Amino acid sequence: MSRKAWTLLVVLAALLLGITGFAQSAEETSHLELVRRAFSQLGRRPDARPDAATELESLRLLLKQQEAMTRQSQAMLERIGAALEARRERPPQPAPVADRKGEEGFRALYTMNRDGSGVEYLVAAPGMISSSSPEWSHDGTMVAFDAVPDVGALGKAHLIVYAAQGPFRGMFTDLGCGNTPSWSPDDRKIAYMVNPGNPCGSKAGIWVMDSDGSDREWICRGWYPRWSPDGRHLCVYAYFEDGLHIVDMRGGKTRKILGEPMKTKFGGATWSPDGERLVFIGTRDGKEHLATVDVDGSPDSIRILYTEEDRHRSLIGPPSWSPDGKQIVFAIQDTDAPNPKHRRWHHTYLYSISGEVPSAPTLLESGKKGLVNRSMMWSPDSEKIAFSSER
Repeated sequence: MSRKAWTLLVVLAALLLGITGFAQSAEETSHLELVRRAFSQLGRRPDARPDAATELESLRLLLKQQEAMTRQSQAMLERIGAALEARRERPPQPAPVADRKGEEGFRALYTMNRDGSGVEYLVAAPGMISSSSPEWSHDGTMVAFDAVPDVGALGKAHLIVYAAQGPFRGMFTDLGCGNTPSWSPDDRKIAYMVNPGNPCGSKAGIWVMDSDGSDREWICRGWYPRWSPDGRHLCVYAYFEDGLHIVDMRGGKTRKILGEPMKTKFGGATWSPDGERLVFIGTRDGKEHLATVDVDGSPDSIRILYTEEDRHRSLIGPPSWSPDGKQIVFAIQDTDAPNPKHRRWHHTYLYSISGEVPSAPTLLESGKKGLVNRSMMWSPDSEKIAFSSER
């Protein structure tokens, strides 16, 4: 047998062994051993030296098997390619509606365009009665939110991460007890709050963890943490002082702003895109205001964007500032609307206001729809608003 034919036979033997599960590297197995094992697979005695006719017949058989494997591989690749192409061309499919839709108090997450049009169902946590506090990751692929199993059971809330885009689209990850998640600017960490009496036995207050749920660290007292755009600080609603706390994540120092010059209402604040100001809902002189303040908390820097003069309406926060800085969204509750069961957020609707100049708020949807609309957060490109709604 020529050296060329012998080499071809060795290669074919290795391929055959790869199919049957006995492949080894050339460094680990000699050429002769590979050929002997190949003949063994064909029913020959492994220690017998074949004559020329036998070698030729074996080589033909190996070639035939290799051709069949090549055809099968090609067919498989074609099927995979067709499936990938079909998935690329198929429009995104909505997530399945959670199994508790229709129950009283059921809330899901929805999205709308920045002008209030195009409202679409986004997702609801399976098995949970209410999903709220959505926040998009900065790459736009994930949405973190909180969900509770029973109406008003905030202490039992869990943090959920939903894959809205990408290869894991439609998958959920339950990160355990917590509320109001906030992604760090690099999406590597999540800040969140934990309510007292939670079933996980965690200390109440503000926590930070890696985005996969590991390496959890308690930070401070407070609610509604929000990362600064540069990732160096957290803004925390200090409910026990009706103010805001700015936490330095490098050194752990905390400083208080607001509270005295203007009390901060439930929900705290969110950052301006440049990280220089905070937008919040506050109370002063018996009225509610949508306002901004410099990060240093100077009372002289408080700028009122809107004052609610109607005593039958209440401003609901926290407001959300669009990443492009042009728009702020918040909720207004019609407090004189029928609410026989005294549900806290009933008859709340989303409004938009300029983030650049004082102006009157505009109702986002064409008409007041649903019973609850709140917990709004912008997509990274400022084109969509995610919110929680009972409708």
